[in-house]
Amino acid sequence: MGGAPVNGIDPAGRWLTPDTILDIGFIAYNIYALATGGRKALGIKLSALGADIGGLLIPGVTGLGTASRVAREGKKLLPFVPRLAQGNLKMGLEHIVHRHWHSSGFAHVSKFGADVGVKELHGIIHDAATRGTDWRVEGASRVIESNVGRVIGTDPAGHATSWVSVVINQAGEVITAYPIPLR
Repeated sequence: MGGAPVNGIDPAGRWLTPDTILDIGFIAYNIYALATGGRKALGIKLSALGADIGGLLIPGVTGLGTASRVAREGKKLLPFVPRLAQGNLKMGLEHIVHRHWHSSGFAHVSKFGADVGVKELHGIIHDAATRGTDWRVEGASRVIESNVGRVIGTDPAGHATSWVSVVINQAGEVITAYPIPLR
């Protein structure tokens, strides 16, 4: 870059460098995200826009908005996937099979479909953990509800559903998982 960019003087007119082009693209994306995304994560979007404008003003620095996003919502980048242990009749795989399997003798409880095996159940729990919105706290447990995108069983009334509830303990182990009514 010619001139003195720190002083804002660039007699050669070469201010349009690769990092500047990237910053302009990031700023355009942030404006688009603000215009189309409603109020969801408004603070994160505004911070990213401000950081990218700052990056535009600092020669050789780019991607500050992305760094800002990662710092503020990094926990969402690597989803938490709970562990499904063998367990017993009160928790884990054994509890789910005993109470919520298609062959369970319990009435008026949700049940996984006959096509759901243990491997599929692991996939359903993984999908719920990665597609679900936010874990909520209920006592000493955390619960997530999610639409896994395919019919997985029936709710307590016997209606087909693609929604599942996964309940975990503080150690991240699955207490139970079961189909829930459509949301």
